[in-house]
Amino acid sequence: MIRKFLIPLTAGLVWLVLVQYFLGERFEWHEPAGFSGMQFFNPYQSVDGAAWLKCNFHAHSHAWNGLTNGHGTPNDIHDAYDSLGYDVHAVSNYHEIDTSLSQTSTYMPAYEHGYNVRKTHQQILGGKSILWNDYLFPQTLNNKQSILNELGKDTNTVIVLNHPALGNGYAVNDFKYLTGYDCIEVLNPSVDSFEEWDVALTAGKRINIVGNDDIHNVISKERLGLMCTYVQSKEKSTQSILKSLKNGQGYAAKIGPYQEHMRMPMLKELRVDKEVITINLSQTAVKVSFIGEHGIVRKEAMNVRTAQYRIQNTDPYIRIIATFPTGTKLYFNPVIRFSGSFGPEPNIAKNNIEMGLYRVMGILLFGVYCCAVWLWNRRSKRPIFVNSTLLS
Repeated sequence: MIRKFLIPLTAGLVWLVLVQYFLGERFEWHEPAGFSGMQFFNPYQSVDGAAWLKCNFHAHSHAWNGLTNGHGTPNDIHDAYDSLGYDVHAVSNYHEIDTSLSQTSTYMPAYEHGYNVRKTHQQILGGKSILWNDYLFPQTLNNKQSILNELGKDTNTVIVLNHPALGNGYAVNDFKYLTGYDCIEVLNPSVDSFEEWDVALTAGKRINIVGNDDIHNVISKERLGLMCTYVQSKEKSTQSILKSLKNGQGYAAKIGPYQEHMRMPMLKELRVDKEVITINLSQTAVKVSFIGEHGIVRKEAMNVRTAQYRIQNTDPYIRIIATFPTGTKLYFNPVIRFSGSFGPEPNIAKNNIEMGLYRVMGILLFGVYCCAVWLWNRRSKRPIFVNSTLLS
């Protein structure tokens, strides 16, 4: 009985380990180069200060008969966010796309991908189908890139890395190398991930910020209305929102304890003239911080609606944080150096030699396991002699 139970169990576990660590894809990793060039890319250069949509893309309802952590219905979530003036509120259950608002112009199909032990999760916005594949055990850099490559086959979606600093789902160093995603969920009630974002930006990755409540219990309203993402979208359509997220025409907000939701401070203008960044806000900020490479503060301005910073030759990018008396903070995507155009980010090449060696090792290890099981079976069927009596 023990053997009948243990052999299938261990066989399944061994196979999962072999697939993840030996039989999967492996890539050629190279040290990245940061942003460079004599020109500056400003994602807000042509935005309309009156066309911001207030969004939450990460919320969980009751799903999978209660197997996952979620309370309340999708309609409960929509009603709660409507009451706080949100324009877009997606339900992003694990491996399930909610369609309760599918007839509205700003409907955002979404789901959270990942069922591994370290919460290496991704959020897929705008997708029509679900990727079921994942790696169960702690993921290597190769595992993470392989999943991102699969998710990225649908080029109409926006891929967000969810709460990367939570549960060691992503190592900080991963962000020097990973590619094939659009945004990082820097703001999440469980954890902030600014270090991860700055590592990606310092490595020359054009990655944008989002902030979400990641709410799991809309009935108790725990986490409700703590974070949001503002997206530029004059058309108020799903495709327009997705395009703006990809292009960096959005910013994230951490909503302060004394902030009225209907009176949020807003970005009116952010422009770059030659080497000078100018930001104009709808309300007076107690502090405006200009953040450079590695997350280092370059300049701070106090009690202003308008602030300026002259980009230095040593600045590959500058991002801005505005802090308000209510405790609300706005976090903007960076102004970055570039050479006049952005081509498609190249795919990371596969390391076929290393991949072949690991697959050979994996096959050999599986052969060793099969031999061990065969020997165990053979030994367990031997007759045992006790006091010259044959016992079977």
